[in-house]
Amino acid sequence: MTARTTPTEACTQGDMQACLVADLQALSDVAKNDAAKKDAEKLLTLACDGKVAEACRHLGTLMMNGEVIKANPAEGLKRLKMACDLKDERSCNRVVDHYDEQHDEKGMVTYLGKACEAGDNNACMRAVALDPNGNIEWVVRACELYRMDACLDAATRFDKGDKAKKDPVAALKYYEAACKLENAPSCMIAARMYEEGRGTQVNKEKYLEWYDLACQRRMVRACAHIGDMYLEGDGIKKDIKKSQFYHNIACATGFRASCSKAGRE
Repeated sequence: MTARTTPTEACTQGDMQACLVADLQALSDVAKNDAAKKDAEKLLTLACDGKVAEACRHLGTLMMNGEVIKANPAEGLKRLKMACDLKDERSCNRVVDHYDEQHDEKGMVTYLGKACEAGDNNACMRAVALDPNGNIEWVVRACELYRMDACLDAATRFDKGDKAKKDPVAALKYYEAACKLENAPSCMIAARMYEEGRGTQVNKEKYLEWYDLACQRRMVRACAHIGDMYLEGDGIKKDIKKSQFYHNIACATGFRASCSKAGRE
């Protein structure tokens, strides 16, 4: 579409995004002109067939509701599914709502899974809750979409072999992800895995790094433990100043055993 070309003209030339723009213009004229209804349906259908997800969503919604366009629930559902397959998460969730009204749990799980793949982390976790097999791929996807509880769930499943193949390497990966999303206990578990060489090689530097993150997330005992490591030279260079620094944090947040080691008593 160019400055000299109208959306309708560009649509007829094969520009599917222009069809959507022309349709939205037609919809704005519906109240003034009934003929615009036919134009809107025609343009939306053209854009949807041209794989414009938003057009499919508009068309499907209008057909489902019987607003502007004559009600055609079966065709409307088909168009919403087309939009969902084009990774439009709003359309996926509208299909989920349809199956929910029909009490069709299988349909809900299928389209919650599609909404999950399209980027809706809430849909991922709803799909897992409804799926009797507890699909680990949806948990992992929700974690990738920055949902902390999903990262922790994935880590626990891989760690314990619960509805997923036991995999300590994957478990460590998702404990680290949960830690980065502010789950302090996951930081502690990741640290211990580096200390024990579980899912990785023994690595004191990494062990200290993840304990430090736990301390930053207000795990008081982690702060105290790092203080003791520096105090005793446990796998790292002995450093009294750093020991006092970490014990001071622990003491200030209520861990009295650290107060004397911080020089505050």
